Amino acid sequence: MTRARAQEPPPSYAAAKPFLEHLEDLRWTFIKSIAAFVLATAVCFVLRQDLLKVLTAPLPRNSGFLTSLGVADSFMISIKIAAFAGLIVSLPFILFFLGQFLLPALKSSEKRIIFPVLLSGFCLFVAGVLACYLFLLPITLKFFISDSAYMGIRPQWSIYNYISFVTQFAIGMGLSFEMPVVIVTLAKLGIITHEFLRQKRRYFIVAIFFLAACITPTSDIFTMTVVAGPLIILYEVCVWAAWSIERGRRKTG
Repeated sequence: MTRARAQEPPPSYAAAKPFLEHLEDLRWTFIKSIAAFVLATAVCFVLRQDLLKVLTAPLPRNSGFLTSLGVADSFMISIKIAAFAGLIVSLPFILFFLGQFLLPALKSSEKRIIFPVLLSGFCLFVAGVLACYLFLLPITLKFFISDSAYMGIRPQWSIYNYISFVTQFAIGMGLSFEMPVVIVTLAKLGIITHEFLRQKRRYFIVAIFFLAACITPTSDIFTMTVVAGPLIILYEVCVWAAWSIERGRRKTG
């Protein structure tokens, strides 16, 4: 009896899923995520008129800047707006499905932080989008409008170009605001330290400006600087957070 028990595999290996079952779980995770995105996009498509008013609100009233140049612009813009809003609405569900897929493969210490990390990631993404819409976008538009007036040029923007500018700007800022989640998670797992972040600050700042250049819809130095400013502040917050995590670890250890 003792020898038979000794030959039994450990419970963790016995309960482990075969590789093909993991692929099946991953497939269903993709299917549920895509279904959530498509459903949210369909609902947002119905509300496209109201969403367009929200996206054009940062422009001066009765400015007459926006014009349609293509026959199908109204429909293509509706799809772009609906997809942008649908991504934000469906993101909590996508992160939840991703957490369900990752949870069984994590250690007990990692399981305790997975959902806080995903929740923080969603909140920071929304914060980045709001920061872009409420702060960065009005400043950027005001700068370009003033610069056009100084040069004696009357702005006349394509509505398709404007919506592409706003959505790319907002999504880029939302993704950039995920930086604290990555850095704090690595600090929580002990992979990086606040001393490392402090010593490599200049390299991270260069990387932030490179990232800002990638996510800004235009290539001008003004927009890039406006984007990089909040990210540098977030980086400094991450340095402090890493120091706080290490201090708490030393106290408990």
